[in-house]
Amino acid sequence: MNHLHRFCLLVAPLFAVVGVFVRGETIVKQMHVITRHGSRYPLEKQADNLQENTPGSLTAYGQKQMFDLGMWVKETYNSTGFFQVYVPWEVRLESSSFDRTLVSADSFAMGAFDYAARDPRGENLLPQLPPNIPVYSTDNEDDVYIRSYDKCPAFHDKLQKLYSTQEWQDMEQKHLSLLQRLGQLESFRNDADSSGKVPLTNLWNVFDSLHVAKTECTLSGEGLTLTCLSLPNPEDRFALNDAEFEELEQLTSSVEHLRYGPDQADRLLGGPLLLRIIDRMERHLSGNFFLYSAHYATILGVLSALGESLESTGTIPDYASALIFLLQEDTTTGQQHIQVVYKKDSRASTPPTVIPLGFCLNEVTCPAATFATRWKGYSIAEWCRECGNRNAGVCLDYMVEEYEGENFGLDEPLVAGLLIGFGTSAALSLFCCFFCSTTKIKWDKRDGQERPVKQSMAPEIENLDGSTSSLEVPSSQQKEPVMA
Repeated sequence: MNHLHRFCLLVAPLFAVVGVFVRGETIVKQMHVITRHGSRYPLEKQADNLQENTPGSLTAYGQKQMFDLGMWVKETYNSTGFFQVYVPWEVRLESSSFDRTLVSADSFAMGAFDYAARDPRGENLLPQLPPNIPVYSTDNEDDVYIRSYDKCPAFHDKLQKLYSTQEWQDMEQKHLSLLQRLGQLESFRNDADSSGKVPLTNLWNVFDSLHVAKTECTLSGEGLTLTCLSLPNPEDRFALNDAEFEELEQLTSSVEHLRYGPDQADRLLGGPLLLRIIDRMERHLSGNFFLYSAHYATILGVLSALGESLESTGTIPDYASALIFLLQEDTTTGQQHIQVVYKKDSRASTPPTVIPLGFCLNEVTCPAATFATRWKGYSIAEWCRECGNRNAGVCLDYMVEEYEGENFGLDEPLVAGLLIGFGTSAALSLFCCFFCSTTKIKWDKRDGQERPVKQSMAPEIENLDGSTSSLEVPSSQQKEPVMA
């Protein structure tokens, strides 16, 4: 046994080296990039259903952020060849139907696909403008992929229960001093409750306004930017000191991760988009680059569906952050793996972070088959049922299909009986029309006018002069007179 043990120790490293060479090179076959839009104007959201009360249009700085993110993606994954020449059937940009995400997608595309990539043969006829790359979107009420978080009544019910939990109340009590401080600020008195504090349910609206002011109101040359001056209250950037704003940022992160975390959201928010990504990965001919211009809740929802979270970072996904899914393939073995990467902002100096997946033993990559198997049996129809969505077009389609299928299966004997009965009735009716009729119509041409005359079907008798007459059958019914 000692000799065998020594032999194994000597041979094992050799096999390891051989395995490295056999594994071959890893290439990226497909990319899916989910982004949060760039910096925008302040946005108000309702706590109960997450609907938005203001448009929150993208700012000039937000456009620059998304352009920089597109540049970073192109430079980081330049070896894929996806960005050298824009091929319409290989690239698809999708967005929610909001100004800030549509413009973000266009700005990203300008960074990822430069002029040479868009017009490699010099065929553009527009002066000084590169050919446009289309961005596809769906009506908001039907968008269950990017904005499923405000299309899921079951999730909204869970939010209401969350707001009454002890954990939520303890968090509010722990930061009571900060919440009271926010309620005293002129800009946020409408967000405060009767006790004078800003409740956690309204915290997002306060944080967002302050965050936008701090992001946009930077000194530029002679003074404040036009974007900053157009904000409701540019002075909000001075409302809190650094320590207070840091506490607000961390508290907001904790609140939003409670709302959209795995325990609360599970697959209700990210399931549909993950299903779309998996479907496109399995259909390799569907393209090689996909962009989903979305929202921070989209990113958190997809991570929750994977059983993961960004809570340890202490922040929510910032403007122009990205969650990237890479479909990788070993050139020698043909085996495919999926890697999930998170980039927290658009700056080139910020390194991306690989997110290990728990259901793949926290490895840096996950076998594509394992990744897909986790979602086997799940469908958009199942999501519609779990969420209780009866309004989105895709859910209505599935409801109709399900109703028709169930009715055909349950009522098949009844339908067959009705068809047989109908056929029999039709046959009997036709038989009676030809053989069972008791009267027929003849025309009386007296006075040169034609009149319908009811005539008996009694047997006719041929007279001696060649004419015919009928034997009248006695009847209890009174005959109708023929008017001359």
